[in-house]
Amino acid sequence: MKGMQRRAGVGATAGLVLLAIVGCAASPARSQRLADANAAYRQGQHQQAYDQAVGLARTGSSAQRDEAAYLAGMSAKQLGRRAEAIRYLSRAARSSDRGLAADALSGLGLTYSEDGRYADAANALLRAADRYTGQDRAEALFYAAVAQQKLGRWAEARDNLVTARAASDNPAFIRQADQQLAVTGYTLQIGAFTDPANARRAAQAAAARALALRLGAPQLVAASDRYRRRLTLVQLGRFATFDSAQRARQAYGDPQAIVVPLARR
Repeated sequence: MKGMQRRAGVGATAGLVLLAIVGCAASPARSQRLADANAAYRQGQHQQAYDQAVGLARTGSSAQRDEAAYLAGMSAKQLGRRAEAIRYLSRAARSSDRGLAADALSGLGLTYSEDGRYADAANALLRAADRYTGQDRAEALFYAAVAQQKLGRWAEARDNLVTARAASDNPAFIRQADQQLAVTGYTLQIGAFTDPANARRAAQAAAARALALRLGAPQLVAASDRYRRRLTLVQLGRFATFDSAQRARQAYGDPQAIVVPLARR
């Protein structure tokens, strides 16, 4: 089969460049429709890409159906329709085309993560990593490890992050892996202040409720934002899993509170 290259890789799934795989015996009209759907995706017209891809997933040649299912899944992901994304990406992940299956598994894993299904996410991403090489493999392992951390599977996550780091020669990615290796759990952040006095007042105001919920005394943490401005963070509690931190957030009842990674300093 003569094909056109498709952009692969976990880190590329949000802005994937999708190009049709065209079989020798494929219908020219259907091949053009798949090319049109890919073009619509690249232009950010995700609903149009989805509509076109869904039709081809039913009527195209075998290779076109797999590629169309992948495109339908990625388009649904961009549209925030995770159930449909999971359905079509799961179908594409069964493709006999190893590269397409890997791409579908990586997209599936990230969709599961967005849906809070971290065990499924880690499984899909590790399966993608088994089919990838180089930087694509490193990224699949990285995002699998992030999902494992959220599950509290810290030893497995560390092993995968170390392997991901070794598989990459990208300095920016290696720094990112090092930062993720430093994560030890999660905390509830109720504010970030440029004025330390405001941070202290927020901590004092939160203290009684935090103690009542057995979150411990609020902690003041020095940090900086992306503009290198000094900040004082107000944080509550230490949690081994993302879900336990989310439950604490719900119990605390502040819609401005967020769950953030807790890292070694």
